[in-house]
Amino acid sequence: MGEAVTFRVGAWLVEPSLNQISKCSITTYLRRQVMDLLVLLATHAGRVVSRAEILDSVWGTRFVSDTVLPRCVAELRAALGDDAECPAFIETIPKRGYRVIAPVVEETPVAGRTRQPSVLVLPFRDLGGGGEQYLGEGLAEQLINSLTRVAGLRVIARGTVASSRRRSS
Repeated sequence: MGEAVTFRVGAWLVEPSLNQISKCSITTYLRRQVMDLLVLLATHAGRVVSRAEILDSVWGTRFVSDTVLPRCVAELRAALGDDAECPAFIETIPKRGYRVIAPVVEETPVAGRTRQPSVLVLPFRDLGGGGEQYLGEGLAEQLINSLTRVAGLRVIARGTVASSRRRSS
């Protein structure tokens, strides 16, 4: 599993090229060394990776203190929502090293598709019964116009959903 390969550790989607992990609507950015540690452990999922191997792979020839690795593991556990006492992702093997115990699955990219957040805004309903539907439609249009200015966000046209609903009926 290379640096740029996207994969899952449990329910977490790991994107090393972006230094981020995400699950549901939660996205967390990791420091480079923390991401390198996660990639290394995931590459050897189920196998104990020794402290020496981790230090060599993540920090190379740089001199680091004895506390850098435990701090890095603690930071990774915090990002994953893992608990050292009852781990679901990273297990400490005393006097030996660490290992990933959650399932690791490489994500297969779908040709022609990019992962881009999308949103669809439907008109608000008038719950007051006053027949003021134009207000709900106006609010939805204003929200759509504002969302189209958000970089990296795809706004789906309302007509797309309305026409697909008609076809399926």
